Amino acid sequence: MKSYYDKVQAGQGVGSWGNFSQKLKNIYGQRDNKEEAKKELMVLWVNKDLAKKNFVKYTEQYRTLARIINYSDEVHIDKMKEVIPDELQNMLIIYEITNQSSKTWDDYLKLLMQVYKTLHLDKTQSTIFGPEENGEKSGGKKNTDAMEIDKIQKMEGKNL
Repeated sequence: MKSYYDKVQAGQGVGSWGNFSQKLKNIYGQRDNKEEAKKELMVLWVNKDLAKKNFVKYTEQYRTLARIINYSDEVHIDKMKEVIPDELQNMLIIYEITNQSSKTWDDYLKLLMQVYKTLHLDKTQSTIFGPEENGEKSGGKKNTDAMEIDKIQKMEGKNL
């Protein structure tokens, strides 16, 4: 920025917007969406830890990036096969042997999620009001907030 400041102080022109934005790109890096997505996707292709620890998060990131990058279905499927946890690979053998495996990467990812949800039902379910133990919130008190809100809304509706 000093060069621009010096030019302004000297009464000289600072150049075109295109030159300015190009200098910013050179200094601060590539901001092209597809280039960034390619880099992030290549990281996901080798990130077995994320796929093993949080497969749902992995698939969300993969789906987002893969829709930006136009690689062939075969490339995406092959790269996913290299990263998915062993238990998923073992479950998919039946689909491959019977030739029922998905042909598009998006369908393959959906199949992976379906198998993962079947294997890990506890990891894919969540509650609206937070973690509960035996129908009660921690601390031994039942969560009555939802019932109270419903009761208030019904009473307000009657007054209208």
